[in-house]
Amino acid sequence: MSIPESRAAELRARIQEDEHRFDVLEHPLLSRPEALALRQELAELESQGTEKTQDSPTHRLGAPPRRAFERVAHPRAIEEPPALMSVAELRSHHGQVAAHDPEEAVYVATATLQDVQVILRYDHGILARAILRGDGRHGEDVTDNVRTIPSIPLRLRSPGTITESRVTKLTREALGPATLTPVPPFPAELHVRVGVVLKTADLTALDRRRVDAGEAPYVHSRGAVLGSLRRLESRITASRPLRAFALGCQELPSGIDTEWQLLGALKSWGFAVQPITWRCRGLQELLDFVAALQQAAPTFDYPLEGGLLTLNRLSALARGVPAPTVVRLNFPPPGRLAAVQKVYYAVGRSGCLLPVAMLQRAPGSEQTVPERAPVPVDGLSFLPLEAGSGVRVRPGLVAPVVTLDGPSGRPAKESRCPSCAGPLEHEVDQPFLRCNQETCPGRVRARLLHFAGPRGLRLSSVTPKLVDRLLAEHLVHDALDLLALDPARIERLERGQGRVFEEEIKRARRLPLWRLLYLFAIRHVGERYARSIARSVHELSRLERLPAAEVQHLPDLPPEVAQALADWLRGPGPKVLSRVRQLGLEILDGHRSYPAPFWGRTVVVAGDLSKGSVTAGDEIERRGGRLQGRVGRTTDLLVAGKKAEKDFDTAAVYAVPVIDEPALTELLETSR
Repeated sequence: MSIPESRAAELRARIQEDEHRFDVLEHPLLSRPEALALRQELAELESQGTEKTQDSPTHRLGAPPRRAFERVAHPRAIEEPPALMSVAELRSHHGQVAAHDPEEAVYVATATLQDVQVILRYDHGILARAILRGDGRHGEDVTDNVRTIPSIPLRLRSPGTITESRVTKLTREALGPATLTPVPPFPAELHVRVGVVLKTADLTALDRRRVDAGEAPYVHSRGAVLGSLRRLESRITASRPLRAFALGCQELPSGIDTEWQLLGALKSWGFAVQPITWRCRGLQELLDFVAALQQAAPTFDYPLEGGLLTLNRLSALARGVPAPTVVRLNFPPPGRLAAVQKVYYAVGRSGCLLPVAMLQRAPGSEQTVPERAPVPVDGLSFLPLEAGSGVRVRPGLVAPVVTLDGPSGRPAKESRCPSCAGPLEHEVDQPFLRCNQETCPGRVRARLLHFAGPRGLRLSSVTPKLVDRLLAEHLVHDALDLLALDPARIERLERGQGRVFEEEIKRARRLPLWRLLYLFAIRHVGERYARSIARSVHELSRLERLPAAEVQHLPDLPPEVAQALADWLRGPGPKVLSRVRQLGLEILDGHRSYPAPFWGRTVVVAGDLSKGSVTAGDEIERRGGRLQGRVGRTTDLLVAGKKAEKDFDTAAVYAVPVIDEPALTELLETSR
């Protein structure tokens, strides 16, 4: 073996161990810069001719785009387990098991999350294929996409090796399954069922960025996960913080006798298991588990749907137990009852169509509900809401969260833009519809409101009513027309606002480069990534000269953002930038405008803040930060408000820097 090949093998082993410690044992030893340096070194060796193996960690970066998804059959049909809807049904189920044989009444109880299930096939310990569950009999091949998820091992840990034994979670007196030492053997062909999930905080961050860029939010976790896994461009999947938990095997490996032992074996081979996993004996421990789930649900890192009970002795089916060996525990959906009045489509500034449900209180209900809410993505399409649908609605950090509360029809999909009647584009790997007509009145109006709104130039003189009149009289055709508009025209339309408009426009003629990019309403480019682009490009003159081919090499940009910027620079961008020059705007470069003070930092916001933790978190994310639920080893900064003593103490243990609200406010003000 040559020196480069030997070094590449060493790097693969070290990176695999680091991923296992980070994603399974939750005890990383390498810092993020150290881990990144190892990955960059391996990528460089492979680019210079060293063979890229099937288990190379560089697969995490993604593969060349595909044209379509191949639909294939599962080796065995995946059946949905029956559901228990009440404590009475749980008692009845346990009674059937215990009456047959009290020794069989031991269960492995796990939380069920809003996940998307994938079947993984390992050939001699190396990931060979990943198929979506689909309808249980057929699913789509998403192997390249799944290889990008760090918590899915590309190579199983070798049998007979020693692995650190750590538990997943300590709850009550029950320990989650520990790793088995030495690592047990696995069959030549192993099929593992995993659930791919998004943390609630990561879903919120993703939806915030989408809404800020004029795109439709996912709202529901499962829709966001499936929308991330089903991408023809696997680099997009790699940019999403997905995590996978092993749920079981389609066929029982030799030497494994119990579900608890199976989970321990899966953890030993390199998989993470569910964060809440109990071994329960008897009815009372089952009831304790249900109570613990309900208590954990409001603050748990992942959206909980209920639980899953599996008889621990995997041979129970052959022993004639007169009850299902696996059952689901379904929680009633949260939220207030409401009824859908109608569903209409709003057109975003980037052309994305957002279905919106108009809501009213359910008949006989006294509880108030929001007037409208976005229709969430439900798998491969939007939730099938229509007039008369019964729903439940609850507050969300981005928008009200709507879930279906009964049967509903599936409304016909729009084929024409509701604003300009132009044809709509349907993305093959996404549920969203898009109007690509640049002159669409709905898009132009949305751009003007964005340009003048509170996150744009904050022009108090330009109200939605005034925008409608400007469009009706053909006084403006795009956002830059506002900057050239004669204040006298504003005064004619809105008496007393001409002078205000003139003063606001004078102030608006001096802009940071990131804000200018944000105002252009480039597809996928919200404030966060506008700041990132300005951080890399620095000057307007360099942006004007930037070849579209080099955009893909700008750091910290997800693939869809980089592609949208490249398309803009090849299309309307040069003309828009030329008009900026003609208008004589002063554009501050990226150094002077301090665009992203939190970029690349993981931030925890704790305690009571005067502006509210939700608002503070939103502003931190828009300036490049990544929010985390609680302080830990990977936290870079703690923002501590009042009553954050516990978090402050934890930050001291991990040597995490701490700032208070005045310091946060100063950072936010210097980067507006």
